Amino acid sequence: MCKIIKIRDITDLKRLSESENQNRVTSLLTASVSHELLTPLKCITSFGQELARLVTHSKLKYKAELIVSTSNLVMSQVKFLLDKNMLD
Repeated sequence: MCKIIKIRDITDLKRLSESENQNRVTSLLTASVSHELLTPLKCITSFGQELARLVTHSKLKYKAELIVSTSNLVMSQVKFLLDKNMLD
């Protein structure tokens, strides 16, 4: 009676599988976070734009414009991170 035993190193295969799972989790997390950030930022931006349009007092107008510019800056950073994640 003869038995043939084949031994194979599956370390690389396990690493690849773990890497794929990590990429999937990262992708889902990024999509979820982006939605949770972009939606309120869009609301803040539109509210700031409306406020800047309606306000006549110079200090209040400046603050409303500051809200708009800051929220646009944060929104562009979130979009950049999303684009970077899509490329990865």
